[in-house]
Order: sequence, then C-alpha cells, then structure tokens
Amino acid sequence: MKKTAYLLLLLCFGCTQYLFPKSKFDRAWYSVLAVIGISANDGELPGPVDIVSQPNLALPTGTFFDSPDVSVSVNASTIEVPNQIGSLNVPIGKVYDIDLKAKPTEEIDSASIKTAVFSEPVVLEYSYNREELESAGFLEEFQVFYFSKISNEWEPLREIVVDQEKGKIFAKTDHFTPFILTAVPKLAGTGVAAAPACLSTEMPISGSSGAVWTQINEHFKYYKDRNYTLISNNDFANLDFSGAYGIATCNGGAPSPNTDDCGPFSQHKYYDGDEYIKFTASEDITVYVMYDSRGSQDAAWLTTNSWVLTDKQIATTDGVGYYKVYQKQFLQNEIVTMHGNRQGIPSNAGVETNYWVVVKPNNLGVASCLTQNNYGSIQSFFYLTLAIAGSDSATFLWTNNKDSRFENIIIRRKKNFPPTSVEDGVPPNISEIEDIGFRETGLDPNSTYYYAIFARNADGILSFPDIYRIDTSLDSDNDGITDIIESSNECLYKPWHDYNCNSNPALADSDGDGKDDLTELIYNTKMDSSDITPPVISKFESLSKPITSLDIGIFYFEAEESVNNEFRYIMTNLPVKPNPSAYDSKIRPDRILGDSLFTRLGGDEISKDFYLWIKDPSGNISLPAGPIRVTQSGKQRPSYIAGLSNSSSFNLQSLNGAGDLVNAYSAGIMTPVSDATSLVNLKWGKIPRIFYVQGAKGGFRDSISVFADGVPAQLLQRIHIEYMDSFTISEDGRNLYTLSLPNTEPGWRISKYRIQPDGTLIFDKKIILAAMDLDMAYNGFNQSIYISDGDFARQNPIYRLNSETLEIDVSPQSLQLHYLVSTNFRFHPGGKFCYYINPGGENHITKCEIDPSNGNITTKENVLEVSDRLQNFEITADGNYMVVVSADYPQLQLYNFVLYRIDKPTGNLIETDRKVLTSYRFENKVKIDQSSQFVFFLNNDKQINYYIINQNNGKFYGPIVSNLSGYEGLFDIQSTDYTRNQVQTNIEHSNQPGFVHGYNDVKYPLPFVSLVGNYTNSYLLNRAINQPIRMSSQNLDLSFISCRKKVSDYEETIEIKNNLGQDRSQIISGNIWNRTISIQNLVSDISFSGRYRLHDISSDCKPNQPQSFIDFNITKKRISPVYLNLKLPVGQKPTDIDAFTSVTHTVMNGQVSPSYYYRTTCTIHEYGCNFIKIDKPKKIFYCVWHHETKVFEYYKSQNQCFEKAPNTPKLFHLTLITNVDHSVETSLRWNKYKITEP
Repeated sequence: MKKTAYLLLLLCFGCTQYLFPKSKFDRAWYSVLAVIGISANDGELPGPVDIVSQPNLALPTGTFFDSPDVSVSVNASTIEVPNQIGSLNVPIGKVYDIDLKAKPTEEIDSASIKTAVFSEPVVLEYSYNREELESAGFLEEFQVFYFSKISNEWEPLREIVVDQEKGKIFAKTDHFTPFILTAVPKLAGTGVAAAPACLSTEMPISGSSGAVWTQINEHFKYYKDRNYTLISNNDFANLDFSGAYGIATCNGGAPSPNTDDCGPFSQHKYYDGDEYIKFTASEDITVYVMYDSRGSQDAAWLTTNSWVLTDKQIATTDGVGYYKVYQKQFLQNEIVTMHGNRQGIPSNAGVETNYWVVVKPNNLGVASCLTQNNYGSIQSFFYLTLAIAGSDSATFLWTNNKDSRFENIIIRRKKNFPPTSVEDGVPPNISEIEDIGFRETGLDPNSTYYYAIFARNADGILSFPDIYRIDTSLDSDNDGITDIIESSNECLYKPWHDYNCNSNPALADSDGDGKDDLTELIYNTKMDSSDITPPVISKFESLSKPITSLDIGIFYFEAEESVNNEFRYIMTNLPVKPNPSAYDSKIRPDRILGDSLFTRLGGDEISKDFYLWIKDPSGNISLPAGPIRVTQSGKQRPSYIAGLSNSSSFNLQSLNGAGDLVNAYSAGIMTPVSDATSLVNLKWGKIPRIFYVQGAKGGFRDSISVFADGVPAQLLQRIHIEYMDSFTISEDGRNLYTLSLPNTEPGWRISKYRIQPDGTLIFDKKIILAAMDLDMAYNGFNQSIYISDGDFARQNPIYRLNSETLEIDVSPQSLQLHYLVSTNFRFHPGGKFCYYINPGGENHITKCEIDPSNGNITTKENVLEVSDRLQNFEITADGNYMVVVSADYPQLQLYNFVLYRIDKPTGNLIETDRKVLTSYRFENKVKIDQSSQFVFFLNNDKQINYYIINQNNGKFYGPIVSNLSGYEGLFDIQSTDYTRNQVQTNIEHSNQPGFVHGYNDVKYPLPFVSLVGNYTNSYLLNRAINQPIRMSSQNLDLSFISCRKKVSDYEETIEIKNNLGQDRSQIISGNIWNRTISIQNLVSDISFSGRYRLHDISSDCKPNQPQSFIDFNITKKRISPVYLNLKLPVGQKPTDIDAFTSVTHTVMNGQVSPSYYYRTTCTIHEYGCNFIKIDKPKKIFYCVWHHETKVFEYYKSQNQCFEKAPNTPKLFHLTLITNVDHSVETSLRWNKYKITEP
C-alpha cells in the first residue's frame, strides 16, 4: 500500500510548476504540469500614505462644550502611524489626538484618565481627493479607527458616512482618543469561489445586480469586486454556513485588480431601486441576508417583506466588523426577490457596504444541487489539525487521511488576504516534517499570512481551497512558537497535542530534555517532562479466534514497566509508526484491548494484521508488537440486552458496537408493562430490536407482549393466552411457541405463532397434549420440540413434535425422565449430543445422544461430576466450549465458573479454566453471545458483567465490569447476525427531536411542535420548527436472497394526509430498503396521518399472510417559553428543572447538557460630570463630579468592554474613565418551555 504524501510544493522555475506526488515517499519522481501562469502577487499591502489632512471637528452647540471649563483641540499625535490595521486597512493620513481639557475634581489624577466619554456625539470630518486616492492605489472604502487605551488596540468607529460627490468622510464618536483614517488598497484578487453550474441552471439569478452563486466558508470572499473575507465565529458555526452556497454581490466603484468591474456605487451598495436580486426557489429553502450593522436604518423591504432579524452576527475583514443576519423561508417554486441596499433610507443612514446572501436547503435528505456538493465531503481528503506561528515562521501539522481520490496537494500563500486559486498568491518555500506537515521560515514579523491548500486528482481537477491564517509576532525564546500562543489560556495546542495547554514563552526547552517546545509539540510529547525513554511491550496475544464471526479483534498485552491509566495504545495494520497526533485509546486496567476503532476487522472473508504501539504518559511511543492476523467470517455482535428490573418493569439497552468491548450507548430505560401486568420471562427473537415478554396478571400467566427497542420500549402487540406457563422461539426466528393449560380444553396446549416482518405474532395452529412439564426444549438441528408427556405409566415420557406441523412423533425411544426442564437441558449445535443436569442432587451433567434419522434421544453417561451444586450451564454457538456454574450449596457464597472444551467426536468435557466469584445471582443463568466470545452473568449489584473466552488457549479473561446495570431478574442478549438477511419494517421520524424531563433524564421524543411566544435559538426546538417532517422506513426481507427476488417483486404504497384530509406534498428519496419521506409541514397543519406498505407481489415466494399497512400519526404540540437564557454557574441546575427544558441532548448517549455561556464582566471606574447651564445674567456652566463604579456584561470580547457595549446609557454629559477591570466567568444557559395541545 502506498504511503500518503500530504505535501506538494509549488516551485516556479521558468514558469513551470513541479509537484511532489502522493507516491513521493515510495519512489522519487516528479510530475511536470503545464504552465498555469503563476502570479507574483503575494498580497503585500502598500505602506501608509499621508494624503488626507487633519480632520475638522464639529461640536454640538448649546451643550457642555460651550462651558469655559471645557476646551477641545485637534493635534498631531505622538503615536506612530501603523503600517496597517487588520488585514486590509492602510492609513492614508496621520494619527491625530483630539484632546479634551476639563477641570476635573482634585481626586482625579489626570494621568490616570484612559478615555473621555460624553453624551452628545461629535463629528470628525475628513476631506479627500478622489484622483489622489486612486493614484495612490486605494479604493473609496474607508474606515476610521481610534486607539483604545483600555485594550491597547486600534478599534473601528461604527458610525461612518461617506459623501463621494463632495469627497467627505463623516465619523461620529462619543469619546476622544487618538484617531486615524484608513482606506482599502487596490490589491489583485481572483474573484469568488465558483459554485456548481447546476445552481445557475436550477435557480438562475436575475435582477440588476449581476450577482453570482458562490461557495461560502471561513476566509472565503463574498464580493465580486472586493477582497474582504469571512471570519468564522460561533454564529457562523451555529448557522452551519461552512460549505453552504451563497450569492456574491458587488460594492461598486473602482474594482480591485483581477476582480469584476461591476459599475458605480449607485448600482450596488448605494442602489435604492427594486429587484436587485431575483430567482425562483427550486426547493424549500432558507435565505439569509447579511446586512451592514453600522447603519441607523435598514433597507425598508427587509421589514415590509417580513424578513426576520436574528441575533446572529457574521464577522468579516472589512470595515463593517460584523453583519446583521436577516432570514426568511421560501417554498419550492416561490419567487425570491431582494431590492436595493439603500431602498427607503437616507444617504446619511450610515449603510456603507452592500448586503450579500447565503441560501440553504431546508431538507438535507433530498438530493438536489444545493445538497449534492457538501463542503465537508469535498474537503475530506485533508484535515489540518494545527497551525502554529512563530516570529518569522509557520508550522502546519495534519492527521493522515488516505483518500484515493486525490494524488497531490497544492499550497499557495498570500499576505493579508487569502489566495482563492492556484494562480493566486505565491508558492511557499516550505520544508516537509516527515509525512505529518510542513514548515516555512523567512516570513515577515508581525504580519498576517493566509495559506490555501488545494487537492488535485489524477484528472487534474482541483478541489476548493482549505484556507488557514497565520499571524507572526514576538517569539521571545525563538522556539518557533509566538509568545501569544505559548501563554494563551485557550489551550490552542489541544487539537494536536495531548498534554500541555501552553508552554513557557521565556524558555525554548521548557522541560530541559534537549527537545525544544516546537519539536515536542510536533511529535506530541510532554513539554514539562524530561522522560524520553519509550515503553517496551513484552507480550501481545489475541483473545479472538483466528477466524471469528465477531467484527472486531480482541487482544491482550503486557509491558516491562508498570502500566497505569495514563498510558495509551494505538493499533495499526502496518509496521509504520503512527502519526504523533493519531487517535489513541485508554488502556484498561486488565490490559484487554478491544476498541473497535483500532481493532475493527475488514469484513467477511477478509484478513487483517494488527500491530500494537504503547504511548507512555510523556508521549513516548514504543516499538511495535505483532503482527497478529485475524480473519472475519460473517458478522455477529452482541447488540441489545433486555432484562427484568423488577416485577413489573424491564430494562433495555443498546450495546455499543463502536466502543470498548461490550458497553451500552446509554443508561437503561425502564419500561413498565402496563395494565397491572407483572413480568415472568423475556426473550429476544431473531429480528433486530424486537423482543418478547411473558406477563402475569392476578397471579396467572396470561399474556405475551411484543416490544420494539426504543426510549422507552414501544409495545407493538399484546396477546392474551389463558394460563400460559412458558414460551420459546425457533432457532431461525420464524416461529414462537407457547405452552398453556386453558380451562376450556382437556390438556396442555402448544400454540404456534408465526413471527411477522415487524415482529408481531399471528396465530398459526395448536395441539392439545397430556403434558406435565412447564417448559419446552427446542432442537434447531431437527426442527423439533421436546416436552414431557406426564404419563408415569408410559415407557416414553417425552413427546417430540414437528415444529412446523405440530404433529407428534411417537416412534423414538426417549429419555427416561418424568420432567424435562429446558433451563437445564441443552442441545449441542452439531446435532449429535445433548446435555442436562441430572435431577436429584444436581451434581452431575449427563450426556445424551440423538439419532439424526428419527430424533431418538438416548441417555449415555455422566460427563461431569462436582462436589458442590450445579446451577446452570451453556454451550457456545460454535459448539467448542461449555460454561458451567456451580455453587457451595446451601451457603451460596462462592460460585465456580468453569470452562470446558467439548471434544466433538465423543461429546466429553475437558476443563481448561476456572474462576471463583463471590457476587452472582444464582437464579439467573449465564448467557453466551452468538460469536462465542462473551459470557454474561448478573451479579448481586444488579449489574451484568462478562468474561471473554480466549479459544486460542481455553482461558477466561475477566470478569469485565460493564455499564449494564439496573437488572434484578432474567435477562437476554441479542446478537445481531449480519451473515443472514433479516426482515423488518419500521417507520420512525428521522428528524424527531428528543425532549427531556429533568437533568440527564431522557423522557421521550417530543411530537413536532409549533412555536408561540418569543423567538428561540434553541437547536433542539429549531429541529422541530424550521424543517419539514421527515420519516424513514427501513425494510428487510429474510427471503430476498434465498428466493432470488427483484425490486420489481414489491409494491410500495405511501399515503399522507393532514387533519383536514388534504394530501400533503411529499419528497421521497432512497430506495425500498431505506426510504426517506418528507412531509410539507405548514403552520396551519395540526396533525398528520398516513399509512405505509411494502407489499410482496412475487408469484412464488411471497409470504403466506398479506403484508399489512403500517399506520402512523403525528400530532403537533404547541410550545412556548417560560423563561429563556437563564444563566447559572457551571454545575448548578435550575430549581425547577423538572419541567421540560431545551437543553441539547443526544438520545444515543442518554446525556443532556445546557449550552455554555462565557461572560466577561467589565468593571468601569469613572467620574461623571453634569454641566448645569444658567443663561442669566450670563452663560455659566457648573460641573458637579460624581464617582461611580459600573459593572456590566459583555460576552463578545474582553478587550472591548466599554466601547463596544451596545446602547450603554450615558448618564453624564462628560465621563472620565480611569480604569477598566476584567473578569471572565463561564456559566450554563438554560431555557424552559411549556407544552400545550394544538
């Protein structure tokens, strides 16, 4: 197998591009591509210019500025002009101080004043010359920044108006600090990312805009004629914009080089006409409009056309800082119209940049142009895990991901804004770090760089770029990691590094082990540990059979040193050292390895080699042990468990097929069997997730109930059977048999029920017997049922019945037993032997033989004798071993678990291992799964634990503690068997939101709801409110393969109506085996009803019983908020959490948690002064100073507490701020809702 080369260098030698191919690490050769015209544009910004003079200051009259105690002046500042601010803003004038002189109270130290804030805003007026601006290489895109003495950073002013006709820029401010005017230079760009051509075909855009479809992601452009890019934030992620499709618009005016010339401003960002963008929705969609947040008014059509303003903010690199987000939903074939950016608002409203658009499908399950090209699947070739900046370097590390679709990757770099194609930017001068990343040095200090990574396939087709940002800055210890990164408390190393959140910015080698911090980071070793000695593996063996039906391998190891819970292990299939950041797993105390991520087998009839690597607490990795080869044959896995939790309820858990060995996805959910029914027994059938419960009522066993796995379990059917004593299920899962003694018939009755595709039962036939026993033994080898006939005078006291016809076979000579107790009677899978505990002393296991020609059972001899008392025994499904449990009767304090190998020619037992338990529920028999790997038992703590059978040496490993708890009585394990086709029909709501009752207690799925009251951003609720109702149907037919059926042998019927009987539009996708149905969910619809049937119409293999319709009903509830956004400290729950809450949860994990809320508390120390104006006898202003400490919350940025606080009331004419203190608190945010009928 080829190694993966995750690096391809673009070097320009005579305009020829060379690429390191993916096979570089196997053989050294180069692939030469044709000339593609690489540009030399690396995104370097021009230096600052001084082409705009000192601004004029317009002070409001009749205010405190008229006071003789106040004077204002504009002066050149001593602050150095920065080269640039942010990514694209370059100063075009000097820094100016606007000084406010006032007579403060004596308690104020003038030197301590950080800023002055006043209630009446003033206006800075700049004048510029358009020709001079364009000649200097700048666009008419301006931003005024002020220098905050609180954050020590340049911050943008929010209220700016540009009058291009007069060449004026007006900026409002309510505080005086140093100001500077910037403009955006004309930098060459390559336009926006292309979207699939089908979008222009399915939803062509008309209107005056000339807008185009584009791809949206972090660092991507959204204007056709500008180089501004997106910055990912929480709202960007919550709206799921990554990989979405958008509509790129223009700002107008003079364009940047290599971008579209869209026309003047009046046609775009200043456009006030109709139909700027227009298209027809090809499916149900949600349209998002990102609108300038700086304006005092928004375009009138957003309100009149019912667009909803959300609380989201999308950040970008332009002067807006962040955009408001409007949204509106449109149905299929509805016309989407958006008008001018300034329609209905004055020119001085402060809207200075155009809106742009994102369009998302409402139903991701429907195949369409909007959903076919998901960004995540495009980019799956490559996953960059960590990008680290130094003072003049950039280091990139990635997790290996072998993707055969791509041969190479291409890397381009650009300063200040991202390259969007391989023709854009420059090829970086990089050095490979083995096959885990690359590093580039020689970058400019204190600069911003963007790296774009493209994938290229064998046909030369390139993927969309993955774009990453690097900010070089001070690196005091010169270890290749900036001081900002090393001292950050945000744990920036975590995506790659397992051990340290930060490192010492003053020491290149923080732990003094001879490896600098960057080297330790790259190779994922601990930065504060001097241990560099790797562990040594002394033993590595397989617990799986060499050929196993289990779909994972299970292994055991030992090491020379003591292994604690800080060690980790990694499995590979080749003796190639794993990526330093490769996923690793905890090591169990018993050193058994069964994590299916590492040990998953390759599929039926596929062999796989396993190598083991151990990582110690310092990150040192051992040499590999192995290989061990395991071959999978079929696929069987313990999948579900059900057991009695008390006399009237049972516990049900789905077993985790992707986790460590055998554990449950979630805590058990107790399900009561209603109607005052108590529980007697339960068993799984062969249909996945369907099980059968025997119940009793009034002291009599009288029912069999069919349940489907769920949260809680779903009752499918209940059949009342008078005086039923026991039931059993045929080995192939087709039939269920009950044994009862009804008063209406002269003897015991065995009834046969056919198990239907959905697991329900249909009565087939019955037989009346003079049976004595209370149980039956089913022999799958000869399809027979054995039961005692109860006639003590007869020589042959055991009946044998044909399991299909229920006819009695009276010919065979049978066991001389008056009672055949099936819990102590087992048939060997090979069909030759049977075993039972000899009645009486219960200290012998007797072997019997079966005549395959007539079913005759003959007692042979005792094959086991014990000194204590036998409890029960089980035989593995492969027939290789028997597990026997015995106890020190009558004390019942010590229990022997003994493993015997069965000699298949003779049927005799050979002991291979023995364990002693002190905690075991003696009334419960052990269970062995179908893979013959796990032996389950119930202990005294109501917990089901298990042993692993190592069939390579005949040893038990364990006992292994699981999270299967809450069981008090009988239990049963279902092993899903994927080696045979199984049939079921199941209808479920695939996007049904779960709702919870209480904390960490999943109650039940909430029916679809309509929202009333306040708008909510709860993800859980939006799943129900903002999407069509989706249902899925899974259909499996056991006889599909054996009968050689075709899809044309089935007839599918789907009917859906609303509460008024009206047909609802449907979108159907998938195939008959896995169907997805979407129902149009209008607000006016209260409920839906429907039925579904997949009917077999084949001529020679259809079921005996006609396929029934499956009915489904959906009634929507109404949900309204009781309180929203209740913030509590981490770990604290609301006192009334018993009500329904909107906390996010995952049904599979049974966990719920509220959303996290990070709060920055800003404490403002300020002195306020209100001027009192007296006009007579002359104008006099008096100032009364007030000292105050204000505390408020601002969660967006801790460095921008005061200036960025929206709508902060100005209590004083003049406020002098002397200090700002910060504190950050993490809390949980809770919502509470009430649910009512529609």
